[in-house]
Amino acid sequence: MQKKKRFKLKVAVHGILQKSTGEVFMIRRFNTGWADGEFSVPAGHLDGSEQVTSGMIREIKEETGVIVKPEDMEMIHVMHRADSDERIDFFFLVKNWQGEPYLAEPDKADQALWVFPQKLPKNTVSYIDYFFEKFLAGEKYSEFGWNKI
Repeated sequence: MQKKKRFKLKVAVHGILQKSTGEVFMIRRFNTGWADGEFSVPAGHLDGSEQVTSGMIREIKEETGVIVKPEDMEMIHVMHRADSDERIDFFFLVKNWQGEPYLAEPDKADQALWVFPQKLPKNTVSYIDYFFEKFLAGEKYSEFGWNKI
């Protein structure tokens, strides 16, 4: 009998920068080859040998230019997602940061805006739209996209 390879799961982190008014920072993807023209939150994959919180801090800085401390982040949701492949998404709520968010990677995003989670742009990445639905309902865990596999 042939031994099965151990499954390796991809991990992504998503930062929800939220103003005291409730608005969240979103960026429109551009020139990436995936979901270009759609809005998402600052996000990315973990690098090797990187903690989830460290990866979130790094991704937020890379994409928005702001500095976040670990104590300013709260992990609010986990999603087990099946898209083109399988992954786990960690969502962090961030209400305090240093600096003003901007498009720090203009080669990967072409627009930024502050929106209320209840009124997301129509061209929001589908699993991000689903996350906000679950977040607003107070749910801490969800599964998305399994009907595609």
